[in-house]
Amino acid sequence: MTRDTILVAGPSASGKTYLLNMLRAYIADQHGLPHNFFILSDSHTILERVKEDDEKGGFHHYHSWDPEKKLGHTHEDHPDIIPFTLAGNGIAHDFIADFFREFADAPFNGMIRYAEWSGGINTNDRSDPASRTDLSFARIGSMLKDGSISPEGLDRVLAVLHVSTPTKYRIMLNDGRSIPSEDEIRCGTASWPLDEPAMRIFGEDDFMEGAVDVLREHDIPLIETLHNNLQGSLGRELRVVLPDIIALWGGGENGRPASTQDRDRR
Repeated sequence: MTRDTILVAGPSASGKTYLLNMLRAYIADQHGLPHNFFILSDSHTILERVKEDDEKGGFHHYHSWDPEKKLGHTHEDHPDIIPFTLAGNGIAHDFIADFFREFADAPFNGMIRYAEWSGGINTNDRSDPASRTDLSFARIGSMLKDGSISPEGLDRVLAVLHVSTPTKYRIMLNDGRSIPSEDEIRCGTASWPLDEPAMRIFGEDDFMEGAVDVLREHDIPLIETLHNNLQGSLGRELRVVLPDIIALWGGGENGRPASTQDRDRR
């Protein structure tokens, strides 16, 4: 299988979208390499899954208009779906499974692809229904290992860039978000603002403990952590690692992308 995908991972509001926007500019504009502009995102089917849950009574999410955060609701008096907060794994693991299935099934077209995976340890108080949602890298990593989520997409990963960002900066980044347009959602150039419980679903970054083992099992050639301190560090560290990514791609417009036989360069 051809390795054609750069996977960016980290908690929500860590700067993954910003990093992906820089990546696309460097790879296409500065290096002239063929790439798919659209990003494979783990959030692409979340709204569909929330609507499905609404049709079944809304037991796996709640909305800020309900101060009691009751599970089970209708939208007769409150038609707006956004914002919402997940409560339990019904929606959460379905949209993650959608993502990894789409990841594996994306057509090979000789171009670089990008994918975005959000994870983290839930830090909500047990009294909040949001505390029942587990999207930690450890949980999803174990599901990839045992096959309950398809791991095949990992065999096409060229490089993994993990974004590590202090919580205080993640809060600032989330507070600066606005509702993205349909085009921004489709392109993956902007992200949703999250309410406080939703942010806490990804409260602590467990990428190194939870995801690295399963990634190594798929012999991904390059796994790097980039640090975001809102002082330009993401851009500086990306420029350092980018030559290694370009070298792994190995040909660009000549159509000689790296294969799964490349040796691990971690």
